[in-house]
Amino acid sequence: MPANHRALAPLLFSLALASASAQTTGRIEGLVRDPSGSVIEGAAITILETTTSFRRQMATNEHGWFVAASLPPGAYEIEAAHSGFRKETRQGITLAAGRDLRLDFTLELGQTAESVVVLSETPLVNVTSSDWGGTIDRAKLETLPLNGRDMFDLASQQPGVTVAVTASKNMTNGGGTRLTINGARPNQNSYRMDGIYVNDATGSAPSSSAGRLLGIEALQEVKLVASPFDAEFGRAGGAVFTAVSKSGSNDFHGAAYEFLRNSSLDAKNYFDSKTAKIPPLRRNQFGAVLTGPIRRNKLFFMANFEANLERLAQTQTAVVPNAEARAGRLPSGNVTVSPLSAPYVNLYPLPNGRDYGDGTGAFISQVATSSNEYYGTGKFDYIFSDRLRTALRYTHDRSATYRGEALQFFRFPLLSHYKFIHTETQFVQSPTTIHSTRIGFSRVANSEDAIQPDSIPANLSFVPGQTIGVINFTTGISNFGGPSRTNVATTPRRFIINDYQFSHVVSTVRGLHSLRFGGSLNRVQFNQRADNSARGVYTFSSLLDFLQARPRSGELMLPGADTVRGWRQSIYSAFAQDDIRLSPRFTLTLGLRYEAYSVPSEANGKISTLRNVLTDTTFHVGGPLFRNPSKRNFAPRASFAWDPWGSGKTVIRAGGGVFYDLLGTRELIIAGVRIPPFFNSVALTAPPFPNIVSASVGTPANNVDGLAFYLEQPVFYQFQLQLQQKLGPRTVAQIGYTGGRGKHLTGSFGESNPYRPNVLADGTLFFPAGAPRLNPAFTRVKLRDTLFDSSYHGLQTGLQHQLHAGLRFQMKYVWGKSLDNTSSTILRDYAGSDAIPNIWNLRANKGRSDFDLTHTFAANFSYTFPSPTTGLAHHLLGGWELHGMLQAQTGSAFGPSVGFDRARFGGGGTADSGQRPDFIASPGAKIILGDPQRYFDPSVYSLPAAGTFGNLGRNTLSGPGLASFDAALNKSVFRAERHLVRLRVEMFNVTNHPNFQVPSILGLFSNTGARNGSAGQITETVSSSRQLQLSLRWSF
Repeated sequence: MPANHRALAPLLFSLALASASAQTTGRIEGLVRDPSGSVIEGAAITILETTTSFRRQMATNEHGWFVAASLPPGAYEIEAAHSGFRKETRQGITLAAGRDLRLDFTLELGQTAESVVVLSETPLVNVTSSDWGGTIDRAKLETLPLNGRDMFDLASQQPGVTVAVTASKNMTNGGGTRLTINGARPNQNSYRMDGIYVNDATGSAPSSSAGRLLGIEALQEVKLVASPFDAEFGRAGGAVFTAVSKSGSNDFHGAAYEFLRNSSLDAKNYFDSKTAKIPPLRRNQFGAVLTGPIRRNKLFFMANFEANLERLAQTQTAVVPNAEARAGRLPSGNVTVSPLSAPYVNLYPLPNGRDYGDGTGAFISQVATSSNEYYGTGKFDYIFSDRLRTALRYTHDRSATYRGEALQFFRFPLLSHYKFIHTETQFVQSPTTIHSTRIGFSRVANSEDAIQPDSIPANLSFVPGQTIGVINFTTGISNFGGPSRTNVATTPRRFIINDYQFSHVVSTVRGLHSLRFGGSLNRVQFNQRADNSARGVYTFSSLLDFLQARPRSGELMLPGADTVRGWRQSIYSAFAQDDIRLSPRFTLTLGLRYEAYSVPSEANGKISTLRNVLTDTTFHVGGPLFRNPSKRNFAPRASFAWDPWGSGKTVIRAGGGVFYDLLGTRELIIAGVRIPPFFNSVALTAPPFPNIVSASVGTPANNVDGLAFYLEQPVFYQFQLQLQQKLGPRTVAQIGYTGGRGKHLTGSFGESNPYRPNVLADGTLFFPAGAPRLNPAFTRVKLRDTLFDSSYHGLQTGLQHQLHAGLRFQMKYVWGKSLDNTSSTILRDYAGSDAIPNIWNLRANKGRSDFDLTHTFAANFSYTFPSPTTGLAHHLLGGWELHGMLQAQTGSAFGPSVGFDRARFGGGGTADSGQRPDFIASPGAKIILGDPQRYFDPSVYSLPAAGTFGNLGRNTLSGPGLASFDAALNKSVFRAERHLVRLRVEMFNVTNHPNFQVPSILGLFSNTGARNGSAGQITETVSSSRQLQLSLRWSF
């Protein structure tokens, strides 16, 4: 090794990032035989990366076997040579990230100077045991229609992946892509960019304030490992997504592009007014990418810039008091409207839509959103020699989005800023031993606030000197102050997560063993501000109570309360894995991973805990936030691959493993802030309206929303059996079973300190009026704990056809079932997400997961039309391409709730604690009506007896299904030697099929016992109407 390289190596080894090298590199292995079938020892193998001239050289071992590990994805040429045999060269090999390619050679007798060149293709069926998951290559990223151009959107086309269309997208739950894989929750996946961990503070996919992750033009491919039985994978209980960036080459390549959207080309949404103009949409997405050499064969670069400017409006429906109700004339009789509540009642706009017959009506409006986003990334690759190379990438994104709300009062500015920097160095110690060393830093920052209009009088504020607070309703009327998950009460808030990442991985080959081992260290900083109810919150259980100024409850963050926290946590891991080739047809992989973490500490000592909700009378200040459950996090993994016939056309693959879902910033989003004495708030029962400040005087600040102290380690057990079969030279099918079991999962108890019940003779719980709380020292206590379980079983199939005669296609079908006793990790993670009404019987809450989908089908295709070769026909009829993508799935699970605290369980809060009604339908009764105005029949449910829970199970209904077909038509309008100009027309939801969300109003009754007239109504869709996008792209 040259002296200058020896001097550089220690420095470069200090550069590492905490992710598995196997995610961003691949491996090529194979067997070299002579014509008689005997193995050839000492055959010289040369692997050439054709775009950069990087070489890797080695020799076959005594078994005739060679393994080239940690190769960058790209195009390769492979040569095998030995004295007495003709040299053979395979060209046209494409290696994807995370893939293991098996390429065998049979050398012909002859002189070494003689050579055989074979134009080869990447094998469709891979017979290695560690090759799980799928790849979204550059061709798909560039050609398939993408509504928003998020880099992870195409993951929904992979087996095992389903789109959680009911998942909430906001700052608390995560604003990015919401995907569930093999029964895991959307915030239990690991998202990585060139290996660096980039999840946001909620554990979800990172996104800008506009809800997307730009940068498709900078990507080479996206790798999904749905069943990561490789011991290198960790830090999440679900799947691993890795976006692999482009690198420069010895030739310059680039593109400039612009995508245009305008509502004048679109169809109306189902809920848009039939007479008014279509809500406006203007989107301009543009950018450029350039790659090439700085110094040929040595130094390369990639640069990408992208901007997205958007102005849009969407039709939304709110439920408001009608004119008769404001005058005190209700269907149940006339009442006197309190002068205290009248000014607040009259803040609501009058209905302009359907009357619900219960004193309320629909107010329909166009809610405006504006967004500006700017993204940039750059990458350098330097090849010092065939033994030493390094890469450095920097990514930066900044965006600002302003959103309105359905009552047309407030605007919510959401700002986001993320940046990622990492470097990776690879050193080839010997042909059989390779070191990969990395460092990385990711920063994801989000903030949100609320802007109140001048039209709201200052004297209506609940807290002097503050803007107006929030008026909530347990069901029926829309909240004043914004929707339940993004409103005035939860602002201002700020989440900033800094993640410093380091790892080192060694790959070595010893005979039939391919060994990998390494470790990583992450240092996480989570800085947050999370105000809650600083302006005051009132909750009413009925319109009648609102008119008469009788709130059910109130909540106020007291002056001086501190919601600023600086959390610090370390995460460390180590792994060892052995890929054992027991025979040319059978590979066994055995691995063990250990990953643990420190309990989050607070930079200024602001830690307080409630260790036993039943017996504690005060808070424990200082000390650990919770008992560390991670010290024994040993995760064994095993898998095998078997080619039963030795033909390379069939492979049976199976694997199983243990996967730990690490506790960290996700659990701190809410629970890390809202506990006395640093955060002081009061929860009031039936406080006077609107004088919440005077009502709070003298009230103990013992309202808790925290984290249980004695936590268990969340863990997933996964198993998969898969059969892959090559059906022809370019087609492969797969079918398999996937099973999963989750234990000790995180969930939220909306009330852990309810009123004390009586246990009746038949075991029924009865909550008498006026009963004390279980622990009288506290009022409402919300806790997040690790007491929840899940299970998943799925049949997964896939069919893929490589490009031939202009056609390429891919299809998948999944038949699965996911069960759990809660699906929410943070707080109301899904539309229609319910709480846990009976904290003593979690088994009664077992049901379909909120994200459960029985059937899922997806397909995509690309077709290049035959082109005349000359003349005018060539210019008019040549260069046409058609691309399409289909997504179809059955409906998500949901269920109705009572609508108020019928059981007298908690007495406070903004909802009914998930209390469910009695089911009284006759056998065979039609429950699902299908009409968006009333999707299900509320009359099949009745109020339970006062003080008791209903008999209805959790998530007993299925929402509307989804069916959407997107298409893109490309025309090459100019083609020169190295230049191509392409015009593209994309159409999303071609059939303009309305894909409805689950009903937005699930509470059936008010506290008067009257039925809620808007119950069962659907007010939004989960996909757009038919929309067109035009684009022009120049590439070279």
